[in-house]
Parts: sequence; structure tokens; C-alpha cells
Amino acid sequence: MTDTNAVTTPASTETVGWFEKFKTTLGLDKIQITRNTLIDIALYFGLGFIVGFLLKRLSNYLLAIVFAFVVILVLRQFGFLSLTLNLEKIRELLGMQPAAVPIASLFDVMWTWTKEHIAYVISFVIGFLIGLKLS
Repeated sequence: MTDTNAVTTPASTETVGWFEKFKTTLGLDKIQITRNTLIDIALYFGLGFIVGFLLKRLSNYLLAIVFAFVVILVLRQFGFLSLTLNLEKIRELLGMQPAAVPIASLFDVMWTWTKEHIAYVISFVIGFLIGLKLS
């Protein structure tokens, strides 16, 4: 009599995912890149492509907005226009606390982030340039 409930297990074989096969095929085994990093790079590329594509398509509108902004600044400079923002009222309306004074400048923070995430920046720039070319 044979046991019908017996389960046979095949010899254990290590399964390799598509990402590992891709890295091996391209010879990128020495580069420490994870699946999440690759997804982030692809997202930055896609975002760069969209920004470049939309910038090219909507350049006339963007130019009109920049022109209007320059006109407002010139009118303000000559005293024809006065703009006042009460930041305390805006913070009160939004329920925000005053921010602490940053130690570093915005440029320094952006430059540090760019140096730390150079792969993301390069993928964004490549996507941006392709988006500009295709539209």
C-alpha cells in the first residue's frame, strides 16, 4: 500500500531573480546597487523626461509667466507697485511655527545632496535632455 499523503521535495536549488541575472549579464556584480536604487534611478529618469517634455511643450506659457514676473519687479522697482506680505499672518493662518535659521545656505544643502546622489542627478539630466529632444 502506498502513502498518498507523502510529499516529495525536490533538491533545493537557489533561485536567482531577474535583477541578479541582469547584473550578472552586464557584469555589474562588483557595483553595490540594489533593486530599490535601480527603481529610484528609473523614477528620476522618468521625472526628468516629463519635466523636459513639458518644458519644451509649455515654453510659451512659461515665457509669458517669466515676462509678467519681470514686469511686476520693474514696476515695483520704479515705485508704481507695492507688494507687502504679512508672513506672521500667513504662518498664523496655516498654524506654522517660525522656522529656525538654517546654518548652511540653500545652495550648500543642494550641492551636498547632489554630490551624495550623483546617480539620481545624472539619470534626471539624461531624462530631461531626452524629453527636450523628443518633444
